Amino acid sequence: MERNKWRSGLSIAGVSVAVALLVWTLAYMEGFVAELIRGATNTELGQVQVHLPEYVERPQIFHAWALDDEKRAQVEELEGVVAIAPRVRAFGIIGHEKRSLVAQVTGVVPEEEKKVSLVADALVQGEWFTKRVEGRTDAVIGVGLAKQLGIKAGDELVLLLEAADGSMGNELLHVLGVVETRNQKVDRSAVYMRLEDVQFVAAIDGEIHELAVRVADVLEADLVAQEIQSTLGEELKVRSWRQILPEISQMLDMTEKSDLVMYFMVYLIVAFGLFNSQRMSALERVREFGVMRALGVTPSQLGGVVFLETVWMTAIGAGIGVLVGGAVSYYHMVQGLDLSMFGDNVSFDMMGVSFSNTLKFQVTPRVLLRPVLFLMPVVFICGLYPAWLVSRLDITRSISGRT
Repeated sequence: MERNKWRSGLSIAGVSVAVALLVWTLAYMEGFVAELIRGATNTELGQVQVHLPEYVERPQIFHAWALDDEKRAQVEELEGVVAIAPRVRAFGIIGHEKRSLVAQVTGVVPEEEKKVSLVADALVQGEWFTKRVEGRTDAVIGVGLAKQLGIKAGDELVLLLEAADGSMGNELLHVLGVVETRNQKVDRSAVYMRLEDVQFVAAIDGEIHELAVRVADVLEADLVAQEIQSTLGEELKVRSWRQILPEISQMLDMTEKSDLVMYFMVYLIVAFGLFNSQRMSALERVREFGVMRALGVTPSQLGGVVFLETVWMTAIGAGIGVLVGGAVSYYHMVQGLDLSMFGDNVSFDMMGVSFSNTLKFQVTPRVLLRPVLFLMPVVFICGLYPAWLVSRLDITRSISGRT
């Protein structure tokens, strides 16, 4: 390595830049995907849902079921389950004397819903459900719905919906708060009410449509869903967010495959530089290697030295790359990357989730280690040929400089 410091330094720098670039890119993609999953599951869906099979096939107000204390305890005790929240879902007409719109009404237990979703943290007006005022039915609505109806916290609305017994339920609502979740579907049409209020209006006392589950690791939601399904039996249908949102799951799979293409392209460039450097280094030391062979060094030992030299130089470059890439990615995880530098207005929506101008990265062991693992085959290929070359040297011709 010290025979030609410039060449060795440039080879190490090439590996460092490649690894740092891949670490930064992976952290960016992990942050983007995490934001997409959070936006989709932390507001409307939850990471796992439990319904009647009939409700999954065709959501109807009368496809409701009873969540007893035994079922609740069984689900809460499962490993990986952080919190659960029962919900009642209904569609209705909401409005006032001048305008009305279709709304998705969700009945929630306020304190339990706060543990499963981030809706309560998305208030921009008023407050989340606290103490009940006798004779008043409170509601929290999406910011888009509030703007379309021209109302604010403190105003009143009328709700009409089809009840499970075929009648039309109606209720006068007091708008307690307005939420902005960055989930377009929620912001444009959501109306949250206390669970018992929706059960009363929809005539499904004591029953729910959905049990939302928050899990410890969103990427392990499939395993948790299987455990819940085994616990509750076939009477209920348990689905993870991957099954509820197959388009996001497919996007994750596509991202994994595109990562492999990126590794191949970046490391192909690195491989050419590293291979040329090690080959040149081996050829210019032919006489030195010939003397070593004459002194008793075996071909395998000589080849091993050259191979280890490649491994050592690559390891230094990979270590520097992980440190630099990890440090820059960590800064963007804490402070976020301001995407406005790439354009005047880069806020965008994807799959119903709104992204702001600032994206926060995700730095995980996978992000730091995966580029290094994929670098290993490159090291093996680039180090093997020079090692094989020097192990076949003819001692006499090498020392005389005739090779």
